[in-house]
Amino acid sequence: MKITIVLADDNEIVRQEIRALLELCPDLAVIGEAVNGRDAVRQVIQLCPDVAVLDLAMPLQDGIQAARRIRELNPNTQIVILLMHADHEYVIQALRVGVQGYVLKEDAGRELGNAIRTAHTGNAYLSVKLLANAGFDGLLVWQ
Repeated sequence: MKITIVLADDNEIVRQEIRALLELCPDLAVIGEAVNGRDAVRQVIQLCPDVAVLDLAMPLQDGIQAARRIRELNPNTQIVILLMHADHEYVIQALRVGVQGYVLKEDAGRELGNAIRTAHTGNAYLSVKLLANAGFDGLLVWQ
């Protein structure tokens, strides 16, 4: 059975590239797309995906605001945040609202599939570069 995904990013080119990347994985299926945080919340409520992949910087609601709302309305959907730059303050905020995964966009090709799979199991995933910048040497997955 495939892991279903709603993908939210306000940049159409980035969204298309991420979708194409995810479509290469036989166990993952993008079932909805959104261009802003509010639309992402609506898509999650309507489609009930296993995982929502949210860009951090979106109009109307950013990724953390959308994640907070998704947690309130559909707690069964796990959340992975995408970010352009490693900023530990955003990581802390995201983890506090219940985000399971945090991946740098530059590493999406190598890490997003694993982050989605890890989040789907209810475990947390942080991008390898985020961990390295924080002083960790390896992948950290916890419950």
